[in-house]
Amino acid sequence: PPIVLKDRVIFTSENGVVHAATLRERSLFYRYYTYSKISAPVSHRAGILYVATQDFNLFAVDAMTGETVWRFAAGFPIHCQPVPFADEVLLTPEGGGLFSIGAGDGEVRWVN
Repeated sequence: PPIVLKDRVIFTSENGVVHAATLRERSLFYRYYTYSKISAPVSHRAGILYVATQDFNLFAVDAMTGETVWRFAAGFPIHCQPVPFADEVLLTPEGGGLFSIGAGDGEVRWVN
């Protein structure tokens, strides 16, 4: 589903691209290429998008600029939506348990 943030609507396409368009002008603001299909719904918190891809990566993307904040290689398929919570992102890759990833740096805090 699309995400509306301030004056932008953010949506994905089947080929692994995150698009951001302005609401007023209805023009494309940026495209973010993951180079793999998106494997779970995109989530967001505090201006950061969390994008899971079929090549087992989780990308943190600045929602306003489209710049990569960090990338985490999960090592397992990600089919569930990442859950941003406080200063961490909870991730449940298939076969990998529950990961707590630091929202600011993409580093693993703990795995259960």
